Amino acid sequence: SVPGYPMLRCSSFSAKALTLDCTGTLFTFKYPIPDTYVEIAKKHGLSQAVESTKYWPHWKAAYNVACARYPCFGSGTQSYDEFWEHVIGPSFRAMQWDPPQRCLDEIVQFYKDPKNYLMYPDTIPFLKSAKEMGFKLGVISNSGPVYSRYIIPGLGIGQYLDFVLTSYEAGCQKPTCDMFRRAQTEAGQLFESGHIEPSEILHVGDDLELDYNAARSYGFQAVLVNRTAQSIPSEVWTVESLEEVLK
Repeated sequence: SVPGYPMLRCSSFSAKALTLDCTGTLFTFKYPIPDTYVEIAKKHGLSQAVESTKYWPHWKAAYNVACARYPCFGSGTQSYDEFWEHVIGPSFRAMQWDPPQRCLDEIVQFYKDPKNYLMYPDTIPFLKSAKEMGFKLGVISNSGPVYSRYIIPGLGIGQYLDFVLTSYEAGCQKPTCDMFRRAQTEAGQLFESGHIEPSEILHVGDDLELDYNAARSYGFQAVLVNRTAQSIPSEVWTVESLEEVLK
């Protein structure tokens, strides 16, 4: 236990720091991804007849190929924007349409605007309460500088966070132990001793594998935020809203 900094207790857990996932936990996209891509593409020449449901499998395939070829969104090898060009271009070419550069640029820019994200109503009350209770707060997200530079500050979340760790900037990603080790190091630096045990951190996220299981396998405590009524094994600590975490 860190000297002079007691574990903070809630009814379900005690910890010194909370790490938080972003998408699906603190906020989400305002519009479905395929709808956004197809709508923008139609402004640049894609056939008006194309349906986003037909496009979606091509997007997923191109995204999976890009992730395998350029881990952590191309961290260390290319810009975050360039990574998305490797998704946008091939996904539309698979539909026999070659998007012009201005279409790629517009899609990339769209996701830098906080107006295109939806913050859950429990997010700010939760962050505020956690901060007032004395928890150190950090984000661990499989994302990149778009979140750390534009979306987190733009949504007004940044003021509550002690650190933001994205996979692009860290060069590692969930569910690897490296990502949670980096988060442990970041959290540790917030204390006088410069250290925190994994068991003194609670990770909060919405993905059973990437968040809950991955955090626990590294030694963090974990809680799963189940906003979409997905079926979850009964032994998993689950909440439907963030505010339940602090009860």
